[in-house]
Amino acid sequence: APTRTIRYTNITGTLDTNPAVNGYGQAGGVYANSGSNLLRSEVSGNTVSSNRAYGGGIMSKGTMRILSSTISENSASSQNAISVGGGIYQGLRSLTIINATIADNNAASGAGINASGTATIDHATVTGNGTGIGIMSGGALTLSNSVVVGNSRVNIDVSGATSGGNNVIGTSSSFTALSSDVTGATAAATFATTKTVNGITSGVLADN
Repeated sequence: APTRTIRYTNITGTLDTNPAVNGYGQAGGVYANSGSNLLRSEVSGNTVSSNRAYGGGIMSKGTMRILSSTISENSASSQNAISVGGGIYQGLRSLTIINATIADNNAASGAGINASGTATIDHATVTGNGTGIGIMSGGALTLSNSVVVGNSRVNIDVSGATSGGNNVIGTSSSFTALSSDVTGATAAATFATTKTVNGITSGVLADN
């Protein structure tokens, strides 16, 4: 299938409450079943709600590249507490995120990003996402030149990732850091100005 590109677009205010397949709710804002690019766009304020909800902002089952875009204030909610990828849910293909803000999204698993395949995140800000872990990886995720702080009511910003270097990471689980990374309490103290989103107080990072 050809790769499809969304450019200079604001996708907002969509509510999907219709289970697509066997009780699965898929994609509040963007559903991509093949190769896709999102370029200089915003996906915000979208919701998917179902027995099992995936991808409040974006659900992708193909290879996806998100470039110079903002994914914010999206939500995946479930009556059975099975909500995955508040901002982005990526299936078993590859996900690339460069120069992006992922902020103030919500889901039980991977509040900002849930990636099941291979993922690369470079020059991104991921903050203010809750209830679940900010970035949740079940595959191979490499994180470089990024700020990931102030996510998750379970107090884990990123889980299941490997550093490519030069990150600021608040709290982590199964994260392989490098000497160029700033992690833990030092990262949290880096930002003196804060705001509270969804009950989580974090540095003012989004859209800077």
